[in-house]
Amino acid sequence: MRYQSARMMARAGLLVLCLAAAWSASADLTITKVWPDKVRYVVGEEAVFTITVKNTGNALWSGRLGGEIESGVSDRLPVMEAPLTVAPGAVASVEKRVRIQLGEFGHALHVWAEDGAGKRGAEAREVFCVGPWYYNMGRYITFFNLRDLKTPEAAQTARVDGWRKWYITCAEHFAGPPGAWGDTVPATEEFYTGQAAFAESQTSERALITAAHNNGIAMMQYDVVSIWGPPLEEYSRAHPDWIEYNDRGRPAGFFNMAEMDYFRTMTPANAKPMSPGALNGNVSNLQAQEAALTDLIAGLKRFDFDGVRWDGHTFGKAWDVYGRPTVSGDLDAANARWVVHMKSRLHAALPKVTINYNYYPQSQQEGQELPETYKVMGPNAYLLWESIRGSFNEAKNPLSRWEGYIEGVRNEINKFARPNGNFQHFGWYASDSPIHQNHTQAILYSLGGHWDTWTTLKYDAFSMRFGAYLWDTRFRNLPDASARITVTDPEQHLWWKQFAQERDLGTGRRLLVTHLLNRPVEERQTGFEKQAPAIQRDVKVTLTLQPGEKLARAYLVNPDADRAGWVTPATVTAEGQQAAVTVPSVEFWSFVVWELQR
Repeated sequence: MRYQSARMMARAGLLVLCLAAAWSASADLTITKVWPDKVRYVVGEEAVFTITVKNTGNALWSGRLGGEIESGVSDRLPVMEAPLTVAPGAVASVEKRVRIQLGEFGHALHVWAEDGAGKRGAEAREVFCVGPWYYNMGRYITFFNLRDLKTPEAAQTARVDGWRKWYITCAEHFAGPPGAWGDTVPATEEFYTGQAAFAESQTSERALITAAHNNGIAMMQYDVVSIWGPPLEEYSRAHPDWIEYNDRGRPAGFFNMAEMDYFRTMTPANAKPMSPGALNGNVSNLQAQEAALTDLIAGLKRFDFDGVRWDGHTFGKAWDVYGRPTVSGDLDAANARWVVHMKSRLHAALPKVTINYNYYPQSQQEGQELPETYKVMGPNAYLLWESIRGSFNEAKNPLSRWEGYIEGVRNEINKFARPNGNFQHFGWYASDSPIHQNHTQAILYSLGGHWDTWTTLKYDAFSMRFGAYLWDTRFRNLPDASARITVTDPEQHLWWKQFAQERDLGTGRRLLVTHLLNRPVEERQTGFEKQAPAIQRDVKVTLTLQPGEKLARAYLVNPDADRAGWVTPATVTAEGQQAAVTVPSVEFWSFVVWELQR
């Protein structure tokens, strides 16, 4: 009897242990990575989407993966539904190939897991973009000193992996000419570019470009009108009429003879970054023009670049070796002819190449206004306002004040870049303050411009995903936003009047975007900004509809939220010709997208 009781108790104990073990066994699937193989695609290209999952539980997980491409604010395209079984502790990858037939600008691959009962668990998103004009899709960056990269795999690890994390769609390299015109394409395997003695090689150039192209990143050849380093001496002797002179008859540029002597014997072991000298080429000279273009074409072809950024393309006030002006007659007309000829020759040799420019900002009057020149630059050209990079540090410069900065940027984009269908970039300047970076990026992106620095920026992924609401060149600033929009902001913590944008969608449809930017604490910019503004909450935005106009829908967009909360439908209160929404919070930047219909 005692034996049977003991046996029954043992069986009961075993049953309890089994039930406890069954109760503790669980499956927990985590999506560890959602990865489009490229950051940018063109229409018709096949995309490879890879989803990596891990079962972190101690039981078999069985269910399915679902996926869709999110576009705009509400469009959804189902792209995958795959059964999946993952053993305890195991990692699995699912690959999906999709032919890209999507509109321009940003999209997101949204993936989720559902168990056998249809209950959705883990989900994740990753951003990519579609379109041929890579300059206005994401970020742009410049890099030098690549001689140590020998293979595309090394370039991927050293450079491109970081660019993917920053949502870079376009990079530039090869600060030429390494010698003078006539030798822009290096004749040796290893070489120094004349601009600051960057160490490069033909092998590293090809490795970088191959790795970038594998990731959908375009590569630009950066070329300078100046002749750098010791070659300027030989060049000026061989072609004295191909360089510019000042009004005293001296070559226009700068040079340090001691540095040039050092540069001649410099080796990788004792190399020092320097700009030992530079002379400005006289691009108004027809022979010099043709020599420069021949070099550009040779470099673009040799390394398979996607385009060129021509630094210093416009004619300034300069004299030739005989003391005569390099340009006679209308300066704007002469520059326009040069740009047209440049585009013609490059496109004849390479029909798909993009041609992009450094230039003097017209709104700041750093150079003579050249309206005809800026018309012929585009469309779809990248225009770099480079001098802005140090302006915010100059106390007497109007750009050092936030309000002056906004005005200068807004005018430059709306008067000179957008009317010609071009993309406006501002760069480069470093900031040691994430707060300053957030304010700057929000201002530039809200106005339709781009900004780059060599760090990760807060709005990188967001701006790629919703670039269609920021960078489409068909957007226009409302000349008087307060005539149609009111914002409840009694203490004036917010900027919004300067940032209202609208775009005609055709067939009586329009977008109106009301950006709300939280003002910085300080009146002037500082790269060491330490205090973030107080978050503004429950901001009421009211739109007055025009006669015959209807509100189709409205969305709240919050770049400061996590990815799942970037966009939410707005609750609209309508009364007569007025429609109002409440924006829950403005940390640095939030906005309302109104879709209007007649």
